Amino acid sequence: MASRKGIRYPEVIDLVTDDPVGEEVLLVVVEERPWSGDRSELELLQQKLNNYLRFALDGAMQEQFPEFVHLRPRIRLYSRYPLDVEVAEFVKRAEPVLLAEGVAFETRLFDELTQPS
Repeated sequence: MASRKGIRYPEVIDLVTDDPVGEEVLLVVVEERPWSGDRSELELLQQKLNNYLRFALDGAMQEQFPEFVHLRPRIRLYSRYPLDVEVAEFVKRAEPVLLAEGVAFETRLFDELTQPS
């Protein structure tokens, strides 16, 4: 059975962990498919980010992961493939909106997984 992660499953929180420094809780989106930038893909990404935002702010994260209650939330989108133009523009617009809610946002490529931040 294939893993239920990525934007195809906006209701799923792919991964929750603390950062190596211990100052943030990372809410990780793992996207393994190439980006097409079509409208349905952007809508799925928006749904996924909205779900992560609710998870971080509405108490579910604190309830499921009380050990992270004192950490600042950061959504990290890990992608196997570089973002296409439409997705990159969406991410650029989403970042300040999420930050205004108190949640940082960043993207990384998979090859950066094993490299220091």
